[in-house]
Order: sequence, then structure tokens, then C-alpha cells
Amino acid sequence: MPLKSRFSFFLSAEFLLCLALLVNVVIYYQGVNGPYILDDYPNLIDNPKILIHDLDYDSLKSAALSSNSSRFYRPLSMLTFAADYYVAGNKNPYSVKLTNIFIHCIIAIGIYLLTLLVLTESKYTAAKPGRSGNKWVALLTASIWLFHPLFVSTVLYAIQRMAMLSCLFVVYGCIAYCCLRNRIVNQKRGYWLLLLTITSFTLLGFLAKENGFLLTGFILLIEHYLFDDAIYKNRPAYFSVALKTVLFTPVIIIISYLVYSYIHNYAADLPNFLFDINERVLTEFRILWHYLGWLTFLNPEQYGIYHDDIAVSTGLLTPATTLISIIAWIFVVIAALRLKRLSPIIPFSLFWFLWGQSLESTTIPLSIIFEHRNYLPGYGPILALSYFVYTLAVSRKTSKLFSVAIISIFIGLPVALLINRVDNWHDSRSLAVSQIKLHPQSGYALAYAASYLQISGDIKNSLAAINRARDLYPRNNYFLFSKILVLCQSRPDRRFDAPLIRSIQSVSDTRAIPATVTPYRRIVTTCTDSEINRNSLLILYKKFRSSSNTAIAALSYYGLGKIYLSRKEYKKAVTAWQKSAKIHPMAASLIPEIKKVQNMEVQ
Repeated sequence: MPLKSRFSFFLSAEFLLCLALLVNVVIYYQGVNGPYILDDYPNLIDNPKILIHDLDYDSLKSAALSSNSSRFYRPLSMLTFAADYYVAGNKNPYSVKLTNIFIHCIIAIGIYLLTLLVLTESKYTAAKPGRSGNKWVALLTASIWLFHPLFVSTVLYAIQRMAMLSCLFVVYGCIAYCCLRNRIVNQKRGYWLLLLTITSFTLLGFLAKENGFLLTGFILLIEHYLFDDAIYKNRPAYFSVALKTVLFTPVIIIISYLVYSYIHNYAADLPNFLFDINERVLTEFRILWHYLGWLTFLNPEQYGIYHDDIAVSTGLLTPATTLISIIAWIFVVIAALRLKRLSPIIPFSLFWFLWGQSLESTTIPLSIIFEHRNYLPGYGPILALSYFVYTLAVSRKTSKLFSVAIISIFIGLPVALLINRVDNWHDSRSLAVSQIKLHPQSGYALAYAASYLQISGDIKNSLAAINRARDLYPRNNYFLFSKILVLCQSRPDRRFDAPLIRSIQSVSDTRAIPATVTPYRRIVTTCTDSEINRNSLLILYKKFRSSSNTAIAALSYYGLGKIYLSRKEYKKAVTAWQKSAKIHPMAASLIPEIKKVQNMEVQ
């Protein structure tokens, strides 16, 4: 047997993909014991319903509906967390993050299969780079997606399994569509199976996270740009109508909801944020360029969990890059629309990215920027980048040495960046240090460092960090709450300093962004027992019981109840706790004492 044939398997795309998956697991494994952060706390750590000990219906239902991240609860994702904790028997991050790594690998396999399917079946892309090259483009796309350092803050950020699972169902839903579509085109059967499959994957994706509802929009992009709408031609009339209904209905619902969200929030302050809806929309034009630059390695700005150091756009010229970004997006979209016949990969990839960002980066009131929002949308830019890099590498005008250099850099750069970034995530200290280095003007990075320093016993530097954060962002109550928490946990027997007491007394804006719930909850549950600071906390709770953030308001009433109980004012305690439970369902798990206190009152 010739040597070339003997080793051909080890040079195949399939084997190299398996090797890439193995390398990816080895790299990411260094971060499986890394810390929980941000939304991990309210959804996982502070959620007693998620640690189940029996697989009975009531336990599973309670766990499935235990997340406050969305009004739709994301039950499928929460059940997978419950399964992790049930098997592990604890809430250590190891099992959750290890599962996330394997989900990431399964999605990468799906990225490979989807790319191979769309390139092979598309009449536009069969000639370039050619059918024999489709596997290599698919391998490059899957590998870059697999090793992309931007996705570390999705894979190792435990709660972002929600984003990962919705991506999983979208990718495999697209794969199922391509396969069943081919069956219809070639064999003229399987019409109802296709409709059922699309509906099922859309529902599963939605139950993981709302982004799963984007599936049919992605299918429409595949069909229009890569398959030239052939599925609708020469088909039974009932099928064409039914297919268009199934595909377009979610798209119409999403667009209608986005329009409604903008109109509903127009010219009004968003109660839980420090910007209005117009400022958010303007800012997102700039943020989308940040995302695109990160995905294509053209943005030199450092990655990071926290990007609150990015200025909000308060007008078209404040900053000036806002107007430039809007004009650039208009130009790029028009150019992409005109390039369909020349290279449909360009408009397909661009609109995949934009459609993937439609829910989290437009008119729905959410935080301005998060890296994990690129997990699903990132497939589009990475596909385009891989396609044109491979086309350049195999061009007749390109020497073999240059081709090898291009591919080596294209694969080696993400791998090197990934190794470095996973190393930053492997424990609390390295994560705190890396975030401060990357974003020294980020209030949240400073607050995270303050929390780590406080736990480590370095109270002086902890307070210095949190004071710096408060100086940078005085309107954000997150940093006020964080300072209270640092002080009451590190010095429970000492009175708050005079500046902090004055800050508590002078608070007038009781808006609280979602991130503030975690430190505030810890204040209520751990600091209220500090008798020396009880009067200051009483003032704080009374002010924030009227907060527009219902979780903060409910926690405030709970804290008031604890203070009243310490003073043996039982009737006031019961009343406060009842109001707490009425305002927010989360409080029901915090106030099992109501009946006990009612009995004490009677006695």
C-alpha cells in the first residue's frame, strides 16, 4: 500500500476535526474549576430549587421554572443544570462547566455538518472552492468557531449554557432542514415531516432561550441565498403555503415584538437601566461593529467579561462614531444585497450575523454589551472568513508556502488566544487580575476585584477598588451595594464609615439594573444581622422598597421584615414579608418564617 494511501485517513477532514475537538477539550479543561460570575448567582448559586435530590415530577417542575432570567423561564436549560447538580450532588462549577465544554464540541460538529451541507447543495458555491474543497472549508469554519477566544465567556460562564443550547437547536434544526429538504427535492416526499421538524426544533430552542425562536429566519436565509428558493418550486400548493406559514410566522412575531418594544419604551426612561431606548439603539450600531471586529480578529480591543467602559451614544454625534457606524451599516447592507450573484456567501453571512443579533442588540431593554451574544450570530462572519481564506490559500496565484502560512496563522492565532484566555478563567484571582488589566476603567471589573480581595482578606485594596468604581459610575447603585457588602462581610462589628452612611441617606434614584440584585440579596441575607448598622440598613431598605426593579423591592421588604423581627415588632415583620412575596415570586423561598412569626405574634 502506498505511503500516501496509508496515511490518507490521518489527513482527512473528519480525522482532523476529531483532533481539533480533542485539543479543544484539553484547552478548555483548564477552566472547569473557575468561578461563578454575574447571573450564575441568582440562577444557580442562590437558587435552592436547582439542587434536586429526587427525579420526581414536582422536583423537576420546580427546577425547570426556577429561573428569573426571563418571563418564559427557559425550562429546558434549567433542567440540564438540575441534572448536572443531581449527578454531582453539589453545586461546584466543575460538572456544569465540563458539560458546557461538551455541548460546545457537539455544536462544533454541527457547524461542520451544516457548512458542508450548504456548500455542497448550493449551486453558487460548488465551483468555488469546488466540491472537493467543501470539506476543508467546513473544517476551517468548525475549527475557528471551536477555538475562537471570544466564546470563552460563553463556554466557561456557566449560565450561558442557555445561549449554547439555543444555538445547538438552531444549528441542528438547520441541518435537519437541509437533509429533509433534499429528500423532498429528490424524492418528492416527507413534506409533513419537514414541517414537524422545523416546529419541533424551534420550540426546543425557545425553551432553552428565546434566541431559539430565530431558527426559521436562519432557514429562510439558507434557502434564499444558498438554495435559490428551489424548495417552493413545483411543489403541492398546500405545502408551499404551509411551509411559508411555518417559516415566516416566527419572523413576523419577532419583528413585530421588536417594533412594539421600541414604541412602548420610546421617550421614557428604562426603569432598570441608566439609559433610554433611543440611546440603546444608537449605541448598538457601534457595538455591532465591535462584535464583527472581534469575530474576524480585526478589532484590537481586548476581550473581557465587562465592557461597561464603552460610552453610551446619547446622540448621533456623541460620540461621532455613532453616525459613522450607522452610515457604514447602511453601505454594507446595500453592498451585500448587490453581491448575491457574485458571491452569495457574503450577504448570507452578514444577514446571519444581523438576524442572530436582532433580539439582544436592538430594541429590547437589555444591558448594552455582552460577548456571549455572538455565540450563535458568530457562525456567519466565521463562515465568510474561512471561505475566503481557503479560496485565497488554494488560488493558482498563491504559492504553496504562502498557502501553508495563511492556514497556519488562521488556525494558530485563535488557538494561542484561546489558551491565554482560558488560563485567565481558571480561578478567581487570575480572572480578577485579567479583567482589571484588560479594562481598568470598568466599574464591574473593579467590583469583581474588590470581592476577590475582600475574600482574600485584603480589605484595604478591596475598598480602594470599590471606591474607584463608585467614583467612575456614581449613578450605578451596584457599586454602592457592593461597598456595603464588602464592609459588612469583612467588618461585621464595625459601624459603616461616615461617607457611606451619607451615601445611603442621600440616595434618590432607586433604579436598579438587573446586576444589582446579586449584591443586594447578599446584603439582605447576611448584613441585616449586624446590629450596629441596622439603622443605616433600615434607611436603605425603606428607600429601595419602591424600586422599579421588583426583585430589589421584594428584597427590601424582606430586609425590613428581618429588622422588625429583631425588634420583636412581629406584626410589621409579617406585613413586610407578605408584601415581599406579593411583589416577586423569588421572595417566597426567602420567607418560610411567616407562619412561625405569626404564631409568635399570637403568643
